[in-house]
Amino acid sequence: MERLAQYRVMEQDAQKLERDHALTAELLERLIERIEITHDRESYVAFRFKSEFAPHGKETGLCEAM
Repeated sequence: MERLAQYRVMEQDAQKLERDHALTAELLERLIERIEITHDRESYVAFRFKSEFAPHGKETGLCEAM
């Protein structure tokens, strides 16, 4: 039952982002587990959700600078 409640909250978050296009601290807290930055200035983001790209070999942990 707890998982269903989590999915409903995520659905509400997605609907809110469709309308507002603003990321709040509360939303980021629910989406991101942690962010690591190495001495070489590489960034790694650990999300709280499972990526749908991982089974297809398309997932990367490295965030490139824009």
